[in-house]
Amino acid sequence: MKPGRTGTAGTTATATATATATTASSAIVCGCLAVAVTVAGCSDRSTSKPPNIGAIPTIGSTAQIVLPLDAYLQSDDQYSATLRATGMLTVRCMTGFGLDYTPDFSRMPSWTDQGRAAFGFVDLQDVQRAGYRWYTPRYLDIDPPGAKTDAKTGGKTALRPDQVSVLQGTVPTFAGKPVPPGGCNKVADDAVHKGESGNGADNDFVAKLANDAFVQSQSDKRITDAFKTWSTCMKQAGYSFAKPADAQNASTGMSDKDQITMAGVDFQCRQRQNLVGLEVAVDAAYQKALIDKNAEALANVKQSIGIELTNAMSALGGA
Repeated sequence: MKPGRTGTAGTTATATATATATTASSAIVCGCLAVAVTVAGCSDRSTSKPPNIGAIPTIGSTAQIVLPLDAYLQSDDQYSATLRATGMLTVRCMTGFGLDYTPDFSRMPSWTDQGRAAFGFVDLQDVQRAGYRWYTPRYLDIDPPGAKTDAKTGGKTALRPDQVSVLQGTVPTFAGKPVPPGGCNKVADDAVHKGESGNGADNDFVAKLANDAFVQSQSDKRITDAFKTWSTCMKQAGYSFAKPADAQNASTGMSDKDQITMAGVDFQCRQRQNLVGLEVAVDAAYQKALIDKNAEALANVKQSIGIELTNAMSALGGA
């Protein structure tokens, strides 16, 4: 795996894919629900003149949240294809050395869902069903060719030393055959990323930009003024919070009934001023500014997404 590239390479150890997902998620989740209270420390807030915003959308479901940087993230289908191809190529390489191997790509998070979650709930049915606990990450259903399921471990089986040595290329030869530098991990990774330049389809880089934009937007006066209006609305119902993230964090220790009740009030206070729509519009403006500043790097990312998909589909088609 090249530095900074997430979600498309073979696993160095059984848990690597899961660890990769966690790392990728943390890059964007700084602005999300569970850790919203820590947003201030996630990014440099220094900005020039606040960017102009376009029309403020009315958001009725998370599916309606579309942001400029979405175009530079792999779609769930693209992400799944590159993971499947990498897993299959790694298995094929390991088989060539007479070794079995089970890639663990279970529970890989949806990139789209990660981004949308930052704005909190927008659907009344979600609020009525689960309140602040509405957000359960949707995970990609990935079952790479060659993967096996171990009922006792849920598919996660500790790797043997011989598997690790060939995966990582820590031995010069195995079973009388030369082991490629970097091992089977690098063989599979290079095949999927062949023809790319720079860091390729770097989801971590794009996720960091998205987080930076979100943090900046949350400090924008248009948003902080809206939070004051929201806070006043909540206070009328007996809840004292400065911003929605505070209510989310306070709900952690509440009973399901109490947190759902508070979430219902929160939802109505957001709806009265189309708070989520405003947040999306302001966030989009900051994202556009960052896209302009990082145009060359993002153009490379977008090109690489297409290259990776072509390589992945070619590998899968030749299985």
